[in-house]
Amino acid sequence: MSVADQQEWDDFETPSRAGWQEWLLANSSDQRASEVREWLDTREHQYIHDYRRVLGFAYFVLAR
Repeated sequence: MSVADQQEWDDFETPSRAGWQEWLLANSSDQRASEVREWLDTREHQYIHDYRRVLGFAYFVLAR
């Protein structure tokens, strides 16, 4: 079992949003850009305000 601290969670979550930000900068005229921007804004708001301090996950290695 292991426990991640807040910095590890931020390190895990941030690259995904950064990738979408890069896509938006490179594709601002794409017809999907407004939809991606809305999704990204919602995702960031949810992470910061709703589940940043409570998110967790577990992993299991199952063998037979």
